[in-house]
Amino acid sequence: MKRLTLATIALTSFLVYIGVSGCGGGGGGGSSSTTNTTIDTNTTDTNTTINHPPISFENVKRGDLFYYLGKPTNLNDPSLYPTLGFNYSLIVIDMEDSTEAEISQLQTNGKFVVCYVDAGTWEGWRSDAALFPPESKGLADEGWADEQWLDITNPTVLSLIEKRIDRTAEKGCDGIEFDNIDGWSPSNNTGFTITAQQQITFNTTIAQYAHSKNLITAFKTDVEQIADLEPYFDMAINESCHFYGECNKYENFAQSKPVFDIEYIDGTDVNATAITPPNLHAQTDFFKSYLSNIALDGTYYVKLPLP
Repeated sequence: MKRLTLATIALTSFLVYIGVSGCGGGGGGGSSSTTNTTIDTNTTDTNTTINHPPISFENVKRGDLFYYLGKPTNLNDPSLYPTLGFNYSLIVIDMEDSTEAEISQLQTNGKFVVCYVDAGTWEGWRSDAALFPPESKGLADEGWADEQWLDITNPTVLSLIEKRIDRTAEKGCDGIEFDNIDGWSPSNNTGFTITAQQQITFNTTIAQYAHSKNLITAFKTDVEQIADLEPYFDMAINESCHFYGECNKYENFAQSKPVFDIEYIDGTDVNATAITPPNLHAQTDFFKSYLSNIALDGTYYVKLPLP
């Protein structure tokens, strides 16, 4: 989530409060067990030991996504999420902030867990932050002064991102979401000269590495290169494609792979006319839109279209 500002604006009149309780039911259950399984992807994967009943991506990819960067432990209290009134089957959580036990519990409850990993900017609070060499850290990401762009052409950066992928697999996540993988874009002032091809090479390399660890791959940002990325990624997550006028760029991808669009209600990305009929992008099995607050803490998360 890197294109947003934190300015608060009034909630426009078309938004309504949906006062339903509960997070939706889970389809799993039963005690945890150690199982060797291979999750279907577009590449040949190795077997990975996981500590929960296997969840098939094919069975859930037409479902709903809950994008959540709060503490997973709190998901056990449905009363904290009054607007989450649908039965989601996929959830995005932060890999580093989540424990193996929390991930396993979500999976036991039938949720397909996609773990968030920042692959393009340096964040000082990450446990591996000190391992990035000074020359690999560029300018601050606009709007996010506490983050700096990474030089993806630096071999150490690739090695450290691969280690994050290793940790994602070791924790038992079903998938991985890569964020900030568009440093090459002219709209981003990174302080480095990163070519379009170098970005494609980096993005496809980490996707293939994640597949080798039996992880479903999701990408956020770098919509401009979607045609090159599509063969390597299993799903896409977009922030405010209505506001930025880029929903249609996913048309080919969304023929067979899920695209989840998150529109924010408390930042400058809100555009009432863009996300109300007749301007709302068609909602299908493979393209779904949601309203959320910028905090992504689950306290406001509503599926579109509004009733």
